[in-house]
Amino acid sequence: MWLGIGFGVALALGLAVALLVARRGEAVEEPLPWSVGDMARMQASIMGTLGAVSITGIVILLGFLTRGGTDAVAVDLNTVTVMFAIAFGYLFNTAYLLTYLPDRAAVGERLYRFYYALCSTLQFRTVNLLVLALTTFTGFYGLTLTVDILAFFVPLGVAGVFLVIAGVSDALGLVRFGECHVQAAAGVALALGFWAAMRFLAVDAAYAQLWMALVFAGVNGLSYVVAGLVPLAPRRPRLAAFLERHARKLAAIDMQVTIVSLALLWMAVAGLV
Repeated sequence: MWLGIGFGVALALGLAVALLVARRGEAVEEPLPWSVGDMARMQASIMGTLGAVSITGIVILLGFLTRGGTDAVAVDLNTVTVMFAIAFGYLFNTAYLLTYLPDRAAVGERLYRFYYALCSTLQFRTVNLLVLALTTFTGFYGLTLTVDILAFFVPLGVAGVFLVIAGVSDALGLVRFGECHVQAAAGVALALGFWAAMRFLAVDAAYAQLWMALVFAGVNGLSYVVAGLVPLAPRRPRLAAFLERHARKLAAIDMQVTIVSLALLWMAVAGLV
């Protein structure tokens, strides 16, 4: 219960930060430095390949079902299987979204950029979920040193890729580069506050990683649904007007939720929660 309440509070504060950031600026539609269509085609292929990697991980995990183990191992096995399964589903779903990139002339420049922005953060979240699942998976082989090293270097890798995502967001003109980093600082601060509160309350977090993976699935699902609404906009003027009016706010919220959920999931994987 406390895990859910804590995450809800962190998420609510994060949404407040995102809305504050969105209100202090406006979307800018400058010329893009790359072809979105070409990028989407290449990324769809990459997502499909990573989806195959995730399903391979699930198949390998099935081999552990024939082995005996402690309850702790059983919990870990359930958790990593769920993480691989979620990553598998959303890697292919993201590939579908990229494949069905709407026509720029049909949906308009603002929604065209908004759609690709959602696809970018969806990729970012899901690939990192796969990496964190692989990190947990290494623990089954007793590679404790590898796990410790990954627990240190994975967040560094996430931070590096975030710079790329922030650059993409800036080029798309919805959430600018500096605003992304303000949101990143706020998201990490909220995650640390969540961690401190859970430690203070001595919350039993045996299933923290599993619950955070399920939260991740929910976040990805909402982003997927919103992106799926964009192709409907040309035939529904009210929907188009709503999405165009709130595209910057929705992109900022998506970015903030991405940062908070990734930070909390990493903490759960590292055993800090």
